[in-house]
Amino acid sequence: MMERHGLRLLLRLTDETLQENQRRRGVSPPARGRRGGGLQEELRLLYARGALDRETFLELRRLAENGELTPEDLAAARRQAAEVRLSEPAEARQAAMALTRLQRQANALERARADSVATAERLEKQIADLEAQAGREEAEARRVVLQDEEQARSLLDRRLSLLEQAERLRDSARGLRQDIQRMDELGQQLAVQEQELEAERARARLGALEREFRRGDGAER
Repeated sequence: MMERHGLRLLLRLTDETLQENQRRRGVSPPARGRRGGGLQEELRLLYARGALDRETFLELRRLAENGELTPEDLAAARRQAAEVRLSEPAEARQAAMALTRLQRQANALERARADSVATAERLEKQIADLEAQAGREEAEARRVVLQDEEQARSLLDRRLSLLEQAERLRDSARGLRQDIQRMDELGQQLAVQEQELEAERARARLGALEREFRRGDGAER
């Protein structure tokens, strides 16, 4: 029930958008096997599978980033999470797993958006600098053309080269701005799905409590 077609499609679109954005920014997939990478990778996998709630994941990630996460910390968190999950009805556990996948994508989307904004702004500054330099080259060519045509032609050639560089960067910046707009749209859709899943999880828990209460009330009679 939780794995609706719409949710699966949204997560796939988000993943494809993130991959395309990484290629546009020239970002390679994160390398494995770095210092502390084993525990961090296990932590990410547990969170992706729904074995850890968001609060626990964020706390353990903070420990990992500070180099303080131990295998014992991870094992204890896994045991506690298993106890909580077993006390929940199946529908609520399914909702929790869907939520963790959704939240993981939402976090990745937020980081990619911030990186894209920074990169686009840097490119746009470079474009402005190149165009300003091209303008100076043109002005200098106009100034010297009557005295030295060869120098003027060389200046105009440099102007053309600068404008071509600016245009290539403009294409990249335009693509990033399109990515940012798309990520904003996906982020809004993910937020709506998250609210729906939270509500479904709460309804499943409430339904389980009501059934348990009715069973207990019937037994007393």
